[in-house]
Amino acid sequence: MALLYPEDIDQRLSWPLGRAERLARQRRLPYVLLPDGSIRFRWEEIERLILPVASSSGPVSPEVKPEEEALARAADSIAEGMNADFEARHQTLLSGSRQLAKQLADQEGQSE
Repeated sequence: MALLYPEDIDQRLSWPLGRAERLARQRRLPYVLLPDGSIRFRWEEIERLILPVASSSGPVSPEVKPEEEALARAADSIAEGMNADFEARHQTLLSGSRQLAKQLADQEGQSE
């Protein structure tokens, strides 16, 4: 059983540097405290805490209840609708600002 540095855990879990050590000090991750006060981890203990996450686009595991799957699809649909709405509003504002800039340029050209 090899002991790993906190930075190794951060790297393996794609965490920002320092997160594993902070969570250990908060007693939210199992760790080994060395005599000099430094923290090390056993990967086997950390790995047991990792839960797989089902992707919304891939196959759904049997543990996922149908109502949870329906909620996930509804959330995805709402997010897509919001993104489309945002894009439409953005295009409208962009078009309006271009028209306004053209009108201002035309006015400046006429006043000279």
